[in-house]
Amino acid sequence: EPNGTNQFVANIVFAMAEDSWLLFTAAPPGQDGTGHINCQPKSFWSEKFEYEGLKLISESTHEFVKENWKRLGAPDYICNNLIMMKR
Repeated sequence: EPNGTNQFVANIVFAMAEDSWLLFTAAPPGQDGTGHINCQPKSFWSEKFEYEGLKLISESTHEFVKENWKRLGAPDYICNNLIMMKR
C-alpha cells in the first residue's frame, strides 16, 4: 500500500461532521483505468475507515443505493466499488 494511505483515510474522517455518511469508491486490484494509485479490495478500505471510528452501513442499504444509482445511469464500476459508512 502506498505511503500516506492511513493519513488519507484519517484526513477524510477528520473532515466529516458528526452523524454524517461517507460514500467512498476506489478501484479494486485489476480494474482498468488511468491514474489508479492504490488499488485495494473494498474490505481493505472498510477496515481502514472502521479503524478511524466509522461504521459500515448495512448491505441492504448498500443494495438500495446501488440499484437506484444504476437506474439513474451511474457506471457499474462506481456502483460495484461503493462503500458506505457512517460516523
